[in-house]
Amino acid sequence: MATRQNLYFIMIASWAFAGLACKPPGAKALFNGEKLLQKGNAEAAIIEFEKAVQILPEEWRAWNYLGLARHRADDLNGASEAFQKSVKIAGERGNSPDHPSFVLYFNQGRLNLDRGRLADAQRQLHTFASQKQTFKSLFWLAEAFRQNGDMLQAQKTYRLALDENNSSPVVHNRHGLVQLKLKNYSGAITSFRQALELQPEFNHAQLNLALTYHLHVPADYPNRETLAFEAFKTYIKNNPEPAVGVQKMMDALEVKLDPTAASSASLENTNNELVEVSTNQFAAVSPDAVGLDSDVGLPLTNRFSALPTTENNAVTTVTEESSAVKIDRPSLLEEREDLPSSAELIPPVAVSETGGGQATSSSLPEQSMPIVVPEISGVARYKYIKPQRPKPVAVENPKRLDSMFNQAFHLYQIKEFDKAITGYRGLLEINPAHQQAHVNIAITMQVKGDVKASLSAYEKALAINPFSQPAREGFASALNQSGFFIDAAVEFHKLLKVHRDNVPAHLGLGVLYAQHLNQPDKAEYYYRRVLELNPQHSEAANIRRWLYNKSQ
Repeated sequence: MATRQNLYFIMIASWAFAGLACKPPGAKALFNGEKLLQKGNAEAAIIEFEKAVQILPEEWRAWNYLGLARHRADDLNGASEAFQKSVKIAGERGNSPDHPSFVLYFNQGRLNLDRGRLADAQRQLHTFASQKQTFKSLFWLAEAFRQNGDMLQAQKTYRLALDENNSSPVVHNRHGLVQLKLKNYSGAITSFRQALELQPEFNHAQLNLALTYHLHVPADYPNRETLAFEAFKTYIKNNPEPAVGVQKMMDALEVKLDPTAASSASLENTNNELVEVSTNQFAAVSPDAVGLDSDVGLPLTNRFSALPTTENNAVTTVTEESSAVKIDRPSLLEEREDLPSSAELIPPVAVSETGGGQATSSSLPEQSMPIVVPEISGVARYKYIKPQRPKPVAVENPKRLDSMFNQAFHLYQIKEFDKAITGYRGLLEINPAHQQAHVNIAITMQVKGDVKASLSAYEKALAINPFSQPAREGFASALNQSGFFIDAAVEFHKLLKVHRDNVPAHLGLGVLYAQHLNQPDKAEYYYRRVLELNPQHSEAANIRRWLYNKSQ
């Protein structure tokens, strides 16, 4: 990370945590580390926090602070290790919004956002914000949606953040960028202007406003060119080193508005040279400019140093969109493939569900294929029960809960399915919000043949974590097995919104569109994606044969 900035850090009130009073050296190290971190000396703070975790190895707060300091020092892998240790120590307590360790969802989400692990970041930030709706939590959730490409959700969440605090110019600017992506030009202009009212010399918002007038609003927009010229003029006045191409763009506008100012080169040729303008609108900004107010009692970070720099031309390219696959051919299907009948059971330790597991390209959203599944006469529809997310509870004996989970998992492994389900249900009596237990009940039911009974269990698991890959994948598979083909397709599409390269989802959609939904062109798209992602897939030969028959 090239840009290093002050970490927003909050000390837990009174430092009253278990073991502190009887281990003053640990408390001293934590206190010293917190002071150093407040002064911006993350490297020295790390040394103090590492002393603290040696003295207090079973204190989740010490590891959490170490994770925050390493994050501030750009040691992202080290930060992840510290947070994972903190999560492990906190155990089931960390799933309760009433327990201080619930903040680990936020801290891990922020870290994963900086690491580019967008699916994990979105899941963790969503979990935190769903229980702790503050300006800060909503802002960073909106950032996760935006970076994941879900502009509609980003827009909604930015608005919620602004409802909490309407005085942040950065949030207004980001909100404007999202509206620009959604082609809401008047809304984008309003947002950029609001950012400038709060911070008149906010160069990013000023340039975005100018580019919006010049490149994006309709040609018949009143005084478009004059407004663009004035916005560029203000930007250059406040910015001695403007973004590349801005001066030429402004000169071209001046020539068009006042032909007497033209010197030599034709306006048309000048405009042709102005398509590669770098706005740098996502450059790092100071935490003070963002205005992220503190939340009492929560050690959070508002670090901006890792905002993506690969989208510097986003304002000039935002209108480019992928089109959905057209459906205009009759069904040519003559062969049948079966969808996977079950998902893999979650083992006792599942980092991807409880921590910050790595997200690859499969974590990126599916943007080119909107979820539009037509109604088909004679195809049954599933009636969703839409359960409420159970409220997490503080577990007095986490080790007992882990033991119960391990025992149930063992019973599943030896095919004692009914006993395994009973074991998981016993665990849920203690903690109804144990998401893995709900998933494993559903998978076990599906494996033993009670497919329709598994559907409600999958719904309960998804109510707790809507971004869970095994839960969404298993739910879609069970819907297909139950004959709810339209709903199965919808769920596979939802899965691809978060895990773009998920092969079972692509295969499932290929089969559904080919065999049940009479849309062979869509089937072809998803079958070809399976071959792209895994040319040696067990169904590759059947897929290639189907594609050949379709082409004849």
